This record gives sequence, structure tokens and C-alpha cells, in this order.
Amino acid sequence: MMDKDGLLFVFPPLGISVALFFVYSRTGNPVSFGIAILSFLIALFMIFFFRDPKREIPYGHHLIVSPADGRVLKIENEVSGRKALSIFLSPLNVHINRVPVSGEVVDIRKRSGLYLAAYKPEAESKNVAIETDILTSFGMVTVRQVVGVLARRLVNRLQVGSKVISGQRFGMMRFGSRLDLLLPSSAELEITKGQNVKGGSTIIGRFKDA
Repeated sequence: MMDKDGLLFVFPPLGISVALFFVYSRTGNPVSFGIAILSFLIALFMIFFFRDPKREIPYGHHLIVSPADGRVLKIENEVSGRKALSIFLSPLNVHINRVPVSGEVVDIRKRSGLYLAAYKPEAESKNVAIETDILTSFGMVTVRQVVGVLARRLVNRLQVGSKVISGQRFGMMRFGSRLDLLLPSSAELEITKGQNVKGGSTIIGRFKDA
């Protein structure tokens, strides 16, 4: 499967490639052939980047699944008592974002800012981001999509008031970025810094009072 937004990035280079291959077949122009090959490779990369593989979603209302594919950048306790973790997505990771817990979307906030490298600590508070608050039976969970140097387009298809289920697709980030997750203090995390996780299928924690 491929995310629907990927069609806008796949068809243009693919069309150019087909057209230039036709020109090359008629003229033998090596420049046309070279550009056709390059355009075809770009189309293949876009298909790869916008891939949306099927995932086996673990069942359990107390489970917390990873909202994204990538590497865990940080795990820490905030002064407020909430637990925070960050996942860094490279351009080679699947960039589909998934809902980590079931609940109701109560707020979505868009934040203007910078385009610092997503792995830098200051990107968390200074970069352009979209924050989504999900109210669960265990407390408030916040999912923060953060742009990076390459990822300058955040897609969030949720709406305030909508009910969501764990593992559900809700958006994506284009060409590399990070995703932050803020959890209630009752959450017990089961991952470590530096660990690679998969969106929707890796159990990153659970609520201990379940």
C-alpha cells in the first residue's frame, strides 16, 4: 500500500520518465535517456518513501503502541509528572503516523517556528509542529509531530471530537522528522533509548493500573 499523498509525488517524475524514454527511442539522444533514468529512480524512491505497510496491531486498551517508525531519541520524566519520549524518523523509515492509544481527540494545535535538524534537543520546542491531545480513560496523551530540515510538511487528518483507536493511521511527515509523545505518569514504558520501533505494532508501554 501507499499513502494517497504519494500519488502527487510519484506521477510527475514517472510521466517525465515515460515521455523521455519515448523521445530517446525516436532520437537516440543520450541526454534524454539519462534524465529518463533519473526521473524513474526518483519515482521509485517516492513509492518507497510513501509506502504504507500493513501492521499487526496488538490488542489491549491499556497498551501504548508506537506512533511512528524510527529510533527512540529520548525518554525522560517531565517536571509536570508526565513521561516524554521522542522518536526520530530518517528518510528511509516508514513515515505514516499512528494513534498510540484509544480515546477522543480533544484538541489540535499548530505551532509556527523553525526548521532545525529534528534530532537536536531544541527542535522539540522551536520547530514547526502539530500537537494532538487525546483524552483516554488513563489521562491525557499528547502526540507532537515535529518538522526537521527535510520534513517541512506535516499531515494530520484527525478532527477534534473524533474517536480514535490504537494503531489507527492519522497522518504522516514528509522526508524525515521526529515525533514526540507525552504520557500520563501512570504509563510504564517498555522501550529504551536508541531502540528501533515500528508504528502501530511495537508496544512501547502500558498503563499500570489496567
